[in-house]
Amino acid sequence: MIAALQSLSFSAPWMLAGLAALPLIWWLLRATPPRPDTVSFPPTSILIGLKHREKTPVRSPWWLTALRILVAAAVIGALAGPHIKPPATASATLAQPLLVVVDNGWQSASRWAARRAFAEQLAVLADESGQTMYLAATAGPSAPLQPLTPVEFRQRFASLVPQPYPGDRAGLAAQVERELGARGKISVAWLADGIEDSGTAALNKALAGVATGGVIDLYGDPDGAGALALTRTASANAGPITAKVLKAESSPHSGQVAAVTGRGERLSVAPFDLKSGASSAEVSFDLPLDLRNQVARLEIVGEASAGGVFLLDGRSQRRRVGLVATEGNDDAQPLLSPTYYLERALTPFAEIVRPRTANLDVATADLVAAKPSVIILSDVGRLSGAVRERLRAFVEDGGMLIRFAGSRLEQGGDTLLPAPLREGGRTLGGAMTWTSPQTPAAFEEESPFNRLAIPKDVAVTRQVLADPAQMPRETKVWARLSDGTPLVTAARRGAGTLVFFHITANPDWSNLPISGLFVEMMRKTLEASPLQLSRATSAEAVPGDMQAAALGQDVPLKPWRALDGFGKLGVPGERAQPIAASAADMARVSAANPPGLYGPQNAVRALNTVQDGDAFAALKAVDGARVAVFTEAKTIALAPWLFLAALCLFLLDGIACALFLGRSAPRWRKPAAAALALGLVFGLVPESRAEARAAAPNATASASGLSREAAAFAMAASLETRFAYVLTGNAEADRVSQAGLAGLSRILSARTAVEPGEPIAVDPAKDELVFFPLIYWPVMANAEPLADHVLAKVDAYMKQGGLIIFDTKNEEASPESLLARGGRTPLAQLLGKLDIPPLQRVPDDHVLTRSFYLLQSFPGRWDNGDPWVEARQESGDAARRGVKSDGVSSLIVTSNDLASAWAMDDSDRPMFAVVPGGEDQREMSYRVGVNMAMYALTGNYKADQVHVPAILERLGH
Repeated sequence: MIAALQSLSFSAPWMLAGLAALPLIWWLLRATPPRPDTVSFPPTSILIGLKHREKTPVRSPWWLTALRILVAAAVIGALAGPHIKPPATASATLAQPLLVVVDNGWQSASRWAARRAFAEQLAVLADESGQTMYLAATAGPSAPLQPLTPVEFRQRFASLVPQPYPGDRAGLAAQVERELGARGKISVAWLADGIEDSGTAALNKALAGVATGGVIDLYGDPDGAGALALTRTASANAGPITAKVLKAESSPHSGQVAAVTGRGERLSVAPFDLKSGASSAEVSFDLPLDLRNQVARLEIVGEASAGGVFLLDGRSQRRRVGLVATEGNDDAQPLLSPTYYLERALTPFAEIVRPRTANLDVATADLVAAKPSVIILSDVGRLSGAVRERLRAFVEDGGMLIRFAGSRLEQGGDTLLPAPLREGGRTLGGAMTWTSPQTPAAFEEESPFNRLAIPKDVAVTRQVLADPAQMPRETKVWARLSDGTPLVTAARRGAGTLVFFHITANPDWSNLPISGLFVEMMRKTLEASPLQLSRATSAEAVPGDMQAAALGQDVPLKPWRALDGFGKLGVPGERAQPIAASAADMARVSAANPPGLYGPQNAVRALNTVQDGDAFAALKAVDGARVAVFTEAKTIALAPWLFLAALCLFLLDGIACALFLGRSAPRWRKPAAAALALGLVFGLVPESRAEARAAAPNATASASGLSREAAAFAMAASLETRFAYVLTGNAEADRVSQAGLAGLSRILSARTAVEPGEPIAVDPAKDELVFFPLIYWPVMANAEPLADHVLAKVDAYMKQGGLIIFDTKNEEASPESLLARGGRTPLAQLLGKLDIPPLQRVPDDHVLTRSFYLLQSFPGRWDNGDPWVEARQESGDAARRGVKSDGVSSLIVTSNDLASAWAMDDSDRPMFAVVPGGEDQREMSYRVGVNMAMYALTGNYKADQVHVPAILERLGH
């Protein structure tokens, strides 16, 4: 109580003289007016008997007088300007001269106001006692320890701010011993941040050496108010954004961590709860990718310090990657699919977007609309038409297109590659070559893969070669094999980048995709891509240092933005120095390298105060130190509260007069009736069930996205196994195709367990093809080139497991005409732009020769030789299929007019003669049709070794 009165002071104490007038006010309020004179007046005698119910008191009641005296006293006290100023905690322990040591690293920033107020108290006490003061700070520019007056101390401390890096206690200890060791004993007050570090022992020793009696007054934060720090784990890029809150003290603490954009907008808040004795707690933010990539920093709410902020750069953000693959059996044979290895390599640091269809035209349109940073094409051959133009615009607008080689690109590339390709590819280490598998060479300094370790067991057995004679000057080789041939090439195209891996994305051509190096190479490649596309006109629009930083080259990264001690991002100071890109990951914050963002604006690297693996310990007790807790001293003004009290008392006076002393006082006892509404009527009328039932079918139809005709076509094609034929516009040819497939269906029903329905005519431009396992496509002499969207649909059907029989129906034509891409033949005219893999004649051991019957030839109405199918691809010592759709070739090219040989009328009689073999040749053509149908339905089933004994036995007979 006495201490509180000692802390009471007034800004206008002379106003308290008005309190002396309170007794006079009391006397005036209690004064009785003089007694009236009595004058006889006879007519008034008639009023003697009247009684007045309401009487005016002679003097005011004592309690009302006291109330009014309190109003006057409160007003006088408020005008005097009273305020309470808490006394200094150190007033009883400090003697002169006084050395004030303050930890002003980032750990003290969140409680800096309390430290400043406490230092002000010390200055007030020193001013009253005439003390000389010294000020020493552990962080920031070093200043000589000179004697200061309290006024100078205030000015010096006002210019002192927390630094965004830890203080150097060891350096300050050396300065104290050097400059104050010979000055005699002084009092020491240490305003500590509560965090132990390697320099604490040295500073304790130095301060105890100059302190009177070797005793230090150590002041710290109260329990639960210590510094908090924020960091992220090294594996935090996978899944949600995950952060870790750290503390040194053992007391419990709870709070929130906010995810904030670069504009300071708070996107999400996650709570944390540090239990008693726990040193860390994790929080996570599960945000959609569009919001996730807007997060520029994480910060502890209410913790205004550089350690309470964690900055994010491009490495912490996830790219959206569109993945297009040509194969359709990812679920059935995932280990053979390139997407299996790409997805596992990219998932830790990217969001994978897969198209909803294998139609390359639709797939690329969907992916570009999803606004990815990167699109990856795995073994997609020549790009043409709308697909090529769409991807070209995507790259020129700043996107990155990554392509992987494969058998389709062995026939040559297109314009969306870093360099022209040689046709044919290159096999290393095969039985027919003298070369051995090649290993990757050490990455060059300019490569983004520089400093990546190359495992010794990584080898390449096959690759697609770039044509060195036609390689553009702007093409960069990011990786080479040991013989110098390119393994990864890249080139700028507009504002974007083209990247080409000269091997497949699965282990067919190399074991690189199953190594850890592949994951790191994909990570480095994605780091060179933008988070968001920005339109530019040319590669010159991107500064050279930005390109170098994005590609991971060892260039100096200049400070672009820096955090201050309170965790605010601003322009870096003059002392900030650049960081070498090669040392950015290992750099620690200091006065020369404060926390912040380094490098060009669009390719910054974040340097944070606290990094993964850091831990904090509470400051150890110093022997002989007097430990106390400083509080944030605030001057409390009492005048507003006194004015408020006077107003309340005045209102109470008015109410009392109205209720007890007025003429209508008795009426208050009769409570007035108030009409109140006791319930609310909720007039929400639910939708009737009948309307809901009526709306459900419409909603279902709308969700399907199919017209009534398309839905009927889909039902007819999918409820029963059916074959299809392509409408050519020639009525006679279409009639023969229908009769031929109908005849083949009857043969299948009679000889096998397959019972197909009636064949269906399809128009590839309008109808969906995925319902049919086999499509017969007669090629007419007047065939026109297919539109781009039709080519994309046909390409998707073939790559997803469908089988198309292209029949030129001409005894003088050869399937080799498909290879004439100049458009000189109807077949080349029709399919010249289709992404067709390498072809070969049906080998003797092909599954097509034994899928049901054992065949040695494949005649139809004509017998012009064997059909052509997709070629096998040799890889190492084992023969692997060039296709992955269950080992089935996606197309069969023949000129033997199969449909005419299969065609039957309603009486099951053949419609056309076959030459030159007659009915024996027709029987063989039926068997050819059965084998092709079984091949389309069962795939490489008969290629299994389990069938070899039965086949050998049949051959023996």
